[in-house]
Amino acid sequence: MTDQWKVDASAKDRADSKKAHALVRQLADHAREYPSESVHSRVILQTEVDGVRCVLFRQNDDAVLAPSLSPREHEIARLIARGEQNKSIADLLQISVWTVNTHVRRIYNKLGVTSRAALARQVAELEWSR
Repeated sequence: MTDQWKVDASAKDRADSKKAHALVRQLADHAREYPSESVHSRVILQTEVDGVRCVLFRQNDDAVLAPSLSPREHEIARLIARGEQNKSIADLLQISVWTVNTHVRRIYNKLGVTSRAALARQVAELEWSR
């Protein structure tokens, strides 16, 4: 009985995964219709589904030249550049302050900066270059 449930759950997971991939593919096709010049056009979809925050964004061709920040690190870096403090970032993103601190340390290391002001300057330069 248990083995049968595992097989059924695995089949359901595969079916759910196929549905998710099909949806992402549709969104990507839809995204091609948006102009890529605008900074705001990078975020294609931002929503919450069953308590999970989902963000789909376009990565520009010149992003290869930029430091390889994860989507979450990009999001946190932009919030810091806007002047948000770690506590408010944690509240906004519904994650712990410790997690924000970890992301901030990684962002600092990847960008080679040691202050929030230097980080904000880097973010501004990266945003304007795209």
